[in-house]
Amino acid sequence: MREEKVMRMGQHSANEKRIPHPFVFLRAGWILLPSLSVVMALMIFLLFNSQLLQAAEGIHYVSPEGVDSGSCSVREPCLTIQQAITNAASAGDEIRVAAGIYNTLNQLGSESQVVYANKSFTLRGGFTTTDWLAPDPVRNPTIIDAASSGRGVYIPDPVTVVVTGFHVRNGMIADNKGAGIYNKAGHLTLRECEIYDNEVTTDGYTDVGGGVASDFTGDAFVATLILQDSRFYSNTTAAAGSAIGIITGTAVIERNEIFNNNTAYGGISVFGGDVLLKNNWVYANEATLSGGGIAILAGNVRSLNNSLYGNTASDSGGAFYLAGGTTAITNTLIVSNTAAVSHGVFYTVGGTLSVAYTDFYGNSPDDY
Repeated sequence: MREEKVMRMGQHSANEKRIPHPFVFLRAGWILLPSLSVVMALMIFLLFNSQLLQAAEGIHYVSPEGVDSGSCSVREPCLTIQQAITNAASAGDEIRVAAGIYNTLNQLGSESQVVYANKSFTLRGGFTTTDWLAPDPVRNPTIIDAASSGRGVYIPDPVTVVVTGFHVRNGMIADNKGAGIYNKAGHLTLRECEIYDNEVTTDGYTDVGGGVASDFTGDAFVATLILQDSRFYSNTTAAAGSAIGIITGTAVIERNEIFNNNTAYGGISVFGGDVLLKNNWVYANEATLSGGGIAILAGNVRSLNNSLYGNTASDSGGAFYLAGGTTAITNTLIVSNTAAVSHGVFYTVGGTLSVAYTDFYGNSPDDY
């Protein structure tokens, strides 16, 4: 009897199937749920803070609210682009910059500029401090402003620099080149940028490139310049190349708008090197002497699929001034360019010119 009573109270024999009490599942759930919560929290943290991990892998962050004593991480962005360049450790590093105005000048290299690019890196604008993944340069203007006291960007060495999604404005220099951006010796790629209100004040023969200048060729190195999908406007030089000045090296200039720039010779000026102009709009530029749109003094220049219209010269060559080098123009539209004295399109004093599959209309005086 005693043995039966014990079995009735919940004890079971060895061959009897035991059914766990529901309370056991509940208690197990209490034990299991905290473990799942920890795992889920860790996954969410890693997902939304992957940028923190990326920062350690060569991505640096800059914000107008940052501090240069910070680590240039997402949580501690730097204040200046130059500090992020200083922190960059390898050629593959990337610097992401939040919208705002960056106007802190430095005197590195005995020059005055906002960005002294003596390392290889990629510089991207158009971010916000709440979104470091998807840049939008149109909605989030990111501005390098030299405040008329130096350059926006200076590249003194044979490094590789990529710049995308920036405004570069208010550069001003004398007795030199490239008020907005000077690619003295690098491989520079510029994409989706706005380059405007920059000025070279002196009129020396090669004081060129109000917006951008590029010029170095050495025994083992040739500077390269790639300008794509950008706009160059309201830049000024006293001598030549108000928007773009190429002294030598190689350059690819494609899918850009070059307009409302003012100089003596050429919104774009080429003094040497190999230059490809492709799919650009060159319009409403003004030369106080000759070559309202483009001036070519030397080098090899190919113009392919460009449109030049509404450029003016106070002397001759509303669209082109040609003084040397070899120029080949193919599949180009040349419309409504004017010169006050002569040659609405080409004013040629030297060099070799070939033209094919090109349309002329409304240029004055003389379409061709």
